Amino acid sequence: KQPTMNRKILRIVLALACLAGVFSAKSQNAKGGIPLSISEKIAPPEAIILPPIDWQRIADEDRKGLGGFRFATPMDVNFTTENAGKWTTLADGSRLWQLHFTSKNALGLALTLENLDLPRGGKIFLFSSDGKSVEGAFDAENRLPNSKLFVGFTRSDDAIFEYFEPKNAEKQANFRITKIFHAYAQDGRDALGFQSSLNCNINVNCPQGANWQDQKRGVVRIMVVATEGVGWCSGSLVNNTKSDGTPYVLSAYHCADGLHPDYTQWTFFFNYESPNCATPTDEPTSRSIQGCVLRSGARANDFLLLELNQRVPSDFNAQYLGWSRDSAILPATSVMIHHPQGDIKKISRENDPAVVTNISINWSNGAVTPPRSHIRAIFDEGTSEVGSSGAPLFDPQGRIVGQLHGGGATDPCHPDYSLFGWFAKSWDGGGTKASRLKDWLDPLSTNVLSQNGTATPTSTSAPIAGKITTWWGDPMVNQKVFIGVDSTVTDANGAFSFTSIPINTVVNVRIPHDINPTNGVDVVDLLVMRRHILGLLTTSLTNIQLFAGDTNDSGDVDATDLLIIKRLLLGVSTQFPISSWHFVPKTTANDPNFPANITIPDVFQVTFTATTMGFDFIAVKTGDVNGSADGNQ
Repeated sequence: KQPTMNRKILRIVLALACLAGVFSAKSQNAKGGIPLSISEKIAPPEAIILPPIDWQRIADEDRKGLGGFRFATPMDVNFTTENAGKWTTLADGSRLWQLHFTSKNALGLALTLENLDLPRGGKIFLFSSDGKSVEGAFDAENRLPNSKLFVGFTRSDDAIFEYFEPKNAEKQANFRITKIFHAYAQDGRDALGFQSSLNCNINVNCPQGANWQDQKRGVVRIMVVATEGVGWCSGSLVNNTKSDGTPYVLSAYHCADGLHPDYTQWTFFFNYESPNCATPTDEPTSRSIQGCVLRSGARANDFLLLELNQRVPSDFNAQYLGWSRDSAILPATSVMIHHPQGDIKKISRENDPAVVTNISINWSNGAVTPPRSHIRAIFDEGTSEVGSSGAPLFDPQGRIVGQLHGGGATDPCHPDYSLFGWFAKSWDGGGTKASRLKDWLDPLSTNVLSQNGTATPTSTSAPIAGKITTWWGDPMVNQKVFIGVDSTVTDANGAFSFTSIPINTVVNVRIPHDINPTNGVDVVDLLVMRRHILGLLTTSLTNIQLFAGDTNDSGDVDATDLLIIKRLLLGVSTQFPISSWHFVPKTTANDPNFPANITIPDVFQVTFTATTMGFDFIAVKTGDVNGSADGNQ
C-alpha cells in the first residue's frame, strides 16, 4: 500500500491548515442574549463601506506561500465611540452605541478589540444586519490581561457592532476596533468551518470512534490570528510527567511558520463535535479559551508547543493526552482525530504499521525537513484536509506519536500518504528548551519513554480560603472574587473559599468593585487630607489612610488629590482617575513600605502552593480617609 519513494528529495504540499475563523454564538464563553438593536428595533447608522480587497495582492501572497490556509484577510481600521458610529439614549437612561459596516462579498466578518475595559453591566455584540448570525454578549468578565478580544465571524458581508451602557455606569467604556477580518471562499467552499469539510470525513462519534472517546476530549480546534490572516489548525492537550494539569497544547510548527502570529488572540475550542454519528443541521456549541504563550517549536519536526493563558475548567471535561517518545516502537495501527476545514471533530484510521520517512522532504512553503524526522501513515478510513494540521496521531494504546504536517493526495478522499512530525524526535528537537519538548513535558526529569493520559490531574490544586474586610473591619458581602478561571462571592462575614485552585503556577486574582465613587467621600475627608498636607494633624495618617487619600495613584497625598475630590463632590467629574475600590492583600497592608514603594494592581498574579490556605484582603475606598464608606454599596 505504501507508495514508492525512490527520489532523494520528496516534494509534497503542506496540509496548511493553520488559519481561518468562525465562532458559534457561544464562543469565547459569550453570555448569549439578543442585541437591543434587534429586540427593540433600533435602526443602526448608515453603513461604513470598507475599502475593496486587493485580490491581486491576496493571490500573489497565496502563491508565495500563504496558500490554501487563509480565508480571512485583515483590514486595519480605527473605530471608537468618539470617531464613528451612533449613540442612542434609551427611555430608562441607558445608552446604545452602534457601528454599522459592510465589506462587499464577504462570507463573514470579524473584528479585534483592543484596550477593552467595560463597566459592570456593559455588553457588546456583533451580528449580521439580518439578525440571523449573532456573536455575544461579551462583558467585563471577558476582558483578558492584554485587553484584547477577537469577536466573530458573522455569516454575512454586512454587520453591526453594538455596545450597551447601563444607566449611571460607574465608568466609561474603553475599546478600540483595530482590525476587521473579511472571510472569503477557498476552492469554492463555505469558508466558515461548519459543514465545510469533505463528506468522506467521519464524525468522531461514529462507530469508528467508539474506542477513542477519551482521546477525542483532548483534541481541540485552534483559531489562529496572524497579521496575514485568520484560519484553523488542530491540536491536542498533552499531559506531562507531573500530571499537574498545565495546559500545554501540541500543534504544528507550520501553523505559525513565516507568519506574524498574535498568540494572545489564538482561541482553542473544546468539544466541538456532533453528539452522534450524523452531521447535525445546526452548528454545535463549544467551550473555548482565548490566548496562549509559545513555549517551544522546531521546523525540523514541525512541532509547536503552546501553553494556554488559563487552566482548563473542569466542566470542559477535557482529557490530558498521553504520549510515547519510544523511537524503537512504531504503532502497528494508528488513528488521527482532527478538525478538517475547521469543521466538527473527525476521525481517520490506518490499519497498517506506520513507517519512518528516511529521506529529506521539501515542503511547499520552502521548509526542508531532514531524514527520519517524520513518520508516515496511509489512512484506510477518513482523510485529512486544510484545518487538520497539528492533529495528533495515536498509537493503539491511545498515546500521541506525532502531529500532522502534510501529505499527498491525488484523490482528496483517499490520500496517498500523510506525514507526521515524529514525537520521538521532537523530544530532543533542536537541543534547547525553546526547540524541544522534554523540558516542558518532563519537568520531573524522569526520562520516561511514555506517559499515560489523564482526565483528573493529580497534585494540581489546593483549597484556598480568605476574607475581605474594610480597613475599619466591616465585611464586604457578596463581593465577587476571581481566581484563574473560577469565581465565587463572599458570605455575610466577608469570607470566600475555593475548593480547587491551581498550585505552583501563575494564576490571575481579580476582585472587581469600581462603583459609586462618592461612597464615603465627603468634606470631612477633604479636611483631614488638607490638615495632613499642612502638617497640622496630631496623629499621623496610617499607611492605609495614605493609600486611600492618593486618588490619582501618584504615590503621595497632595493638593491634586484635594482637587480631584472637590470636582467629584461638585459633580464636575463622575469618577476617580483610578478604581473606586482597591483590595490590598493583608500581608502587603502590614508591610512597613506600603504604600510608598508598593503598587497595588487591578489583577494580581499569584503562585499558590500546597501550603497556601489563607488569602485575606483589606478593602480600601478611594478618597475615604476616615472610614465612612459602606462596603456593600
